[in-house]
Amino acid sequence: MHVREATIEDARAIAEVHLASWKTTYPGIIPQEHIDGLRVEDGRARWETRLREKTTMVFVAVDEAGVFGFAAGGSIMHPVDGYEGELAAIYLLASHQGKGAGAALAFCGGVAEAGIPEHGGLGAAGESGVRVLSADGRSAGG
Repeated sequence: MHVREATIEDARAIAEVHLASWKTTYPGIIPQEHIDGLRVEDGRARWETRLREKTTMVFVAVDEAGVFGFAAGGSIMHPVDGYEGELAAIYLLASHQGKGAGAALAFCGGVAEAGIPEHGGLGAAGESGVRVLSADGRSAGG
């Protein structure tokens, strides 16, 4: 397993991981009809745009079979005092969870090479936060 910065060629694989993760993670949290309505092609188009425009830093976790996880982040989207950046998304295929790839995506693998201070993670220099979706459907974190 290794982590590298994503390229536009990874957009479809990122969308596939994103969709597969939603299907295994969010039933009971997000309405099932919303999850069932998600399509890889729609996600591919969104990820191509993000990767082309470089509005978000994206890293992928890769093994011999290909991309199995990704993390995205950058400048904080909703200002919170004391935080300059955020980890906006981190998803792994269920088969690869619990094996250290999430930590590698969040804190290592290419972040330093991309010029982001190690302790800032995928956020900007300084303190970074993470938002999570709770079982009641609300965002939490900081």
